[in-house]
Amino acid sequence: MAPREIGRGATEWEEKRALLRWLHRDVYVKLGVSSIEGVGVFAVRVIPRGQNPFTTCNDHLLRREKMITLSEREIQECAEGAGTKAISTLVKSFFAPLTEIVDETDKGKGKGREVECRDEDGALLFGVNATGTNTLDASWYLNHSDEPNVRFVECHVDDGFNSYEALREIAVGEELTVDYREMGGEYHHNATTTPQQQQQQQR
Repeated sequence: MAPREIGRGATEWEEKRALLRWLHRDVYVKLGVSSIEGVGVFAVRVIPRGQNPFTTCNDHLLRREKMITLSEREIQECAEGAGTKAISTLVKSFFAPLTEIVDETDKGKGKGREVECRDEDGALLFGVNATGTNTLDASWYLNHSDEPNVRFVECHVDDGFNSYEALREIAVGEELTVDYREMGGEYHHNATTTPQQQQQQQR
């Protein structure tokens, strides 16, 4: 029987070969229970320095990554409407506030200063995955460390994907971590503070 064509011209056999090749040499991580917090990302094989641990195959089947801007007020209203603060906590633990570079210099060194974006009412603006939280890949489960072994690499191409790279060789079974502070102070606070701690701080 001739192979059935699926996707953008690729045959089912071609996609199967690509998947087997990826499993053989390019799969690097799995999700597991983390000693840092909840679920974490762990190496299933040695990850070389400079390697993107979150490789994919059959990229023609990947959906376009799109973020929608929501204000902190809109997120809070959703949580209140649902009758649970867990909605707000969920969104803020995954998605960082949007930032922009302002023209002010850093003590005359010619470096722009990164600030968090706000709407006209002063509410923080967040970039939230357009398809919700249930379509997030393994990279979204990276936990924080002050001494991370992975760094974030922003994509500057339209319809492209952000990625990561290993800062050093990562051993089998080791948890992959990233420095949340690179994504802004607000995100670092939201993602590393427990709901109980947040409630105490609000009193």
